[in-house]
Amino acid sequence: MAVLLSQPNLTIRRCTTLNPATLLPTAEEGHQHNCLDEVSTKVLPRPDLNSTPQEPIQPGDYVWVKKFVRKRWNTPRWEGPHQ
Repeated sequence: MAVLLSQPNLTIRRCTTLNPATLLPTAEEGHQHNCLDEVSTKVLPRPDLNSTPQEPIQPGDYVWVKKFVRKRWNTPRWEGPHQ
């Protein structure tokens, strides 16, 4: 470590960028929350999706179909030295 620090072209400075952890509220400043509860509300599907009936597709309705077929399916995906 002393060899690394003794290099003349090396400058060590303190990082002055903002640390996001300093913006978090403390226990006295904000409300308590459970991270697992927050994640489960964001990740799980909404509970009201099954309560509303889905309308069946009628003739004349627009349907979006995404087709996943490559134009040149028999060519390699990557052309380069590391295949």
